[in-house]
This record gives sequence, C-alpha cells and structure tokens, in this order.
Amino acid sequence: MFYGLQTLNTMKKIILLFAIAVSASAVQAQTASGTFFAGGSLGFNSSSNKIKVGSNSTDDWKESLITFNPTIGYFVADKTAVGIVATFTNRKRTEFFPNNDKTVTTETPINVGVFGRRYFMLNDQFGFTGTLGVYGILGGSEEEDYDASSNTTTVDKFNNRGFGAAITAGPVWFATPHIGLEANVGLIGFRSETITQENTNPEVSMTESGFNFGLSTMSLNLGFHYYFF
Repeated sequence: MFYGLQTLNTMKKIILLFAIAVSASAVQAQTASGTFFAGGSLGFNSSSNKIKVGSNSTDDWKESLITFNPTIGYFVADKTAVGIVATFTNRKRTEFFPNNDKTVTTETPINVGVFGRRYFMLNDQFGFTGTLGVYGILGGSEEEDYDASSNTTTVDKFNNRGFGAAITAGPVWFATPHIGLEANVGLIGFRSETITQENTNPEVSMTESGFNFGLSTMSLNLGFHYYFF
C-alpha cells in the first residue's frame, strides 16, 4: 500500500515536470529561429479643438485616424525576426470657419514596407520588442470645400507618394503558446510625402516631410500575432 502511494506520487511529479518542460519548450519555440508568425494591429485616435469667446464655444477643427496593419514575419535567428507589413489608413480632418464654411480632408494612403524586430523576453510569457521599419507610401486624398453662402461644395483630388521609416517599441505577452498580444508606440520616425493635385496644368504639388522623437499615446497600436511552430 505504501509503495503504491509512493509510486503514484512519483508518477504525478514526472507528469508535472513533463508538462512544465513542454510548456517551456513551446514558449521558447515562439521566438526560435525558423518560426513564422502572422497577425496585425489596429490603431485609432481622435482629437479636436474648440474656440471659446465669453460663453460662446465654436468648433475650430476635429480629426480622426484609423490604421490597420497586417503583418507576416519569420525568425531568421532566435528572438530576431524580419517581415512584411502593410498599413491601411483612413484619416479625416474637418476645419471650421466663420459663416459655417468648412473644409473636409480625407486621406486613404496605403503603406507597404519591411521590418526587423528584436524580442527581449523577461520570462516565458512576458517581454518587450523593438522594431525598425521602412515603407513606401501610395494612395490618395480628397479635399471638400463647403461654401455656406452659396450652398456649394468644391472637390479637389490628390495623389500621394512618398516614403518613411520608424522605430517602435512595446510590451508583448504570450496569452497562449501560439498567441502573442502586444502594444507598440512610436519612438523615432521620419516621413516624406509628395501630394500632387489631379487635373491641373501646370502640375501643382507640394512635399511634406517631418521627423518626430519621443513617446506619444497618439501613436499607440494594439495587436496580436499567431506563431506557427
């Protein structure tokens, strides 16, 4: 009887150690060389500004931004991955003027790029990532100018072309052996974009470029990836 209980306890310990080993190896496999992952992130932010004179408050401008980033990656070495990412953006900005005039600008660029990522794991489930990406900009934009006095709207369309680069970082949590949840914020970024108006002769275009540095919740993206191993 005593030996039977001792044998049963020994078997339980062996099973527990085996389960821990399997779990640990699965987590290690998530960031091991040769592993594929796929998923994406979704970002949204909204901002506005009002002007108040005395007790009267009027809208100055408001803006919304939605981004979707499907991603495919491959670990070329342990904890080091490279991949392809596309970014679909919808940005809408409305500016308000006296006499109820307003201008609505809608931008729908598509960015396609490549990235390199490094994982810094603190334990089996939690860690941080740092990502460097470069991308090209395609797509278009549209500007609607509304004249309230004549109740007319003038529409101008534009083509957008350019390129950019960014460094992002954030935490990653492996909720299951195959699913990693993450949040990324921009640290450093550069962007150059040329906007050309359609149907003009001579051609009318302008180039916008900018550099940003520092953490900002405005650049927060939440996402997940499924790891194939």
